[in-house]
Amino acid sequence: MRTALGKEYEAEAEYHAIYSLLYGNLLKMCKNRVSSRKIREGITAFEEMFPNYRKNPYLNGMGWAKRGFLALAHWRRIPSLRCVAWLHGKIIG
Repeated sequence: MRTALGKEYEAEAEYHAIYSLLYGNLLKMCKNRVSSRKIREGITAFEEMFPNYRKNPYLNGMGWAKRGFLALAHWRRIPSLRCVAWLHGKIIG
């Protein structure tokens, strides 16, 4: 996506990656009880591809709960991520 959109839409492409790859995949991984090691590896791989993702201007438009989830991921708080994913499943379904 980065290559296709080019520099003009780099922040937008990065935000899409944050939302779908980091947030969405982590939520699914936690709900499906993927090992903590695999979750850490996924976060590390994402942060290697997008080292400055936490400075993305579009994150301010993301809800506080999702931003909190991403902060927990950045700090590698896997048990807390699992708890949030469990609550998400109970609230959202």
